Amino acid sequence: KHRVGVLCLFTLDICDIFLHITKNIRIVDNYIQLNETAVAASYLLLFFSWIIFRLWLYFEKVIYTSSFQGMHYGGWVNSDGWFFYNALLLLIYVFQIYWFYLIALSGYKFLKYGDQLDDERDPTAKRK
Repeated sequence: KHRVGVLCLFTLDICDIFLHITKNIRIVDNYIQLNETAVAASYLLLFFSWIIFRLWLYFEKVIYTSSFQGMHYGGWVNSDGWFFYNALLLLIYVFQIYWFYLIALSGYKFLKYGDQLDDERDPTAKRK
């Protein structure tokens, strides 16, 4: 369980770095006009790191290790909570897919509307 926990932390926390960098670049961009290359580069880093770490590596390393290899090495005798534990890991994966959809949707809206898109939730956003 500790190995899967470390794998889970590794695959999920790497993207948080790019998520917060992108968020901070957008906040700074609301106050001073940044180069669009910086905004696009930070978004692309977030987008591709999400695909690599949270969608591909999480499924291949965390879910496969806990579901199949864990049962193979531990056996049914040591499988207390195996189904519940793996169901929660799969639920986390479903959340990752949904959040990736939202990230891709925000990129699509930015490409389609550009700076014309107002974010009513952000009080620091530029008003047109």
